[in-house]
Amino acid sequence: MFACCRGFVRFGPLVALALAVAAPPASAAPGLRVRIFVLEPGRLDLRVSGPDGAIAWSCRVRGPWSEWDEEEFESRCPPDGHWYAGPGLYTVEARLQRGLRRTERARTVLVGGEERSVGVEVKVARPAEPTPNNPRGRPERLSVETSRTLPPSPELVLVRAWEPAPMDPPRYRIANHTADTLYGRNGTLPLRGWMERLEGGRWERYSRGGFCWTGMRFGGIAPGADGGSNEGSFMGSVRELFPGRYRYVVPVTATDPRAAPGAEPAVWWELTDEFEIERMPRTWTISPAPMEPPELPPGDAPTPVPP
Repeated sequence: MFACCRGFVRFGPLVALALAVAAPPASAAPGLRVRIFVLEPGRLDLRVSGPDGAIAWSCRVRGPWSEWDEEEFESRCPPDGHWYAGPGLYTVEARLQRGLRRTERARTVLVGGEERSVGVEVKVARPAEPTPNNPRGRPERLSVETSRTLPPSPELVLVRAWEPAPMDPPRYRIANHTADTLYGRNGTLPLRGWMERLEGGRWERYSRGGFCWTGMRFGGIAPGADGGSNEGSFMGSVRELFPGRYRYVVPVTATDPRAAPGAEPAVWWELTDEFEIERMPRTWTISPAPMEPPELPPGDAPTPVPP
């Protein structure tokens, strides 16, 4: 188990943020977000075919690489902006080649065009060595999952619990006014988010360091309740927020991550908060104290601020 340090936190007033963000224009194509987890040597070929059967996007990678750096996972196969060929059924195919052994998996996703992005997640799990109880062992396992990310619902409210500053870790609360329990990535609490920085008119992922799982526990936010959200714990030093325009992004879903993958892709909503950093960072202060976000005052439900 890695020992992780956590940053010193200064909490400001709770600020409720309206999440009824305008959807992209009808002419805007959904983005394609690809995450690949390859923990074993081998060649992985991945492709997405459009409704007409033509290949809309493809990529080839070789493993293995670190399982800790999620930024690396998402940068190995950067999709371009020309994959979308209109509404319809898209097919995602993955092929893993290890020597003479080949494993293939495929999934479909129905894209309507209103999505902010379509997600593809490919995992290659390590094989299990033969044991007395399992003399054949287990070969590497290849899985492919797809998802759809929709514009946020007004029933989900992101509550800012910090004052944006170069050295202060972002802290948020999520108020769940839906009828479903909400989960984050990997099904852990607090719900994990990430930073993006505005670069050349585009939001780019802003890497802050290697991630550590210390202090994470399984759970979700029940209907009518609120729960915390942050970037999680980092291993080693943390990259500061230099002057510029940023946004915090946290994805949520009503699909229990413990459930077996269904025939339909999971539906996600991304909650965002934009802010400006105007001054240079000075020193990052490290403290072993836990970073539990403050509770909302009893009976004081967050009120969205009009855009």
